[in-house]
Amino acid sequence: IKRLEGIYMQPQEFKQYNPQAYDAMNRTLDRFLKIVLDFIGKVRGIEVLDVGSGSGFYSTLILENKAKKLYAVDNSKEMLKNIENHKIIKINSNAESFKIKKKFKKIICAGLLEFTNSPKKILKNIKNHSNRNTRLIVLLPMNNIFGIFYKLFHLSNGFNIKIFKENEINEIFTKSYWKIENRKNFLFSAICLLKIDHE
Repeated sequence: IKRLEGIYMQPQEFKQYNPQAYDAMNRTLDRFLKIVLDFIGKVRGIEVLDVGSGSGFYSTLILENKAKKLYAVDNSKEMLKNIENHKIIKINSNAESFKIKKKFKKIICAGLLEFTNSPKKILKNIKNHSNRNTRLIVLLPMNNIFGIFYKLFHLSNGFNIKIFKENEINEIFTKSYWKIENRKNFLFSAICLLKIDHE
């Protein structure tokens, strides 16, 4: 994966401009992705669902870890056009209402909930595609100093995203019938491993 491609400048340009910062950013991203992959667990031979896939960053990453197939759901046809891997099935649909006649053991929803007004509806729909043992990994930005800079970055590009307070994170999961099995905070991101709440 070209980890820094398209972020502010092309990777080789940025590396030449500031090699120390380039290396530090990649090391930071490596630590972040290790947490995400640890939460997902083994995916060899498993079909995985990526809700809010965008251009397929996480789908591609998971495929590199030997997943059998990826289902990438996104409401942007333009973003889905960037996905070229034949093992990724592209589904142009809204995250609140997509329907796939499958249940998935592993699901990821990263970088989506901050862009929507209805995160609970999305998580409830994801639950419809889950079973008792499904591992759902959700990434969402926290209301901290790093999250504020993340929000300002998106505001500068015309997107007024939401950053989440602790009580909001807990409420979203509880009211959509998910419970937190594990969680790690990394800069602005709350990386959450969820399972269906059967209580």
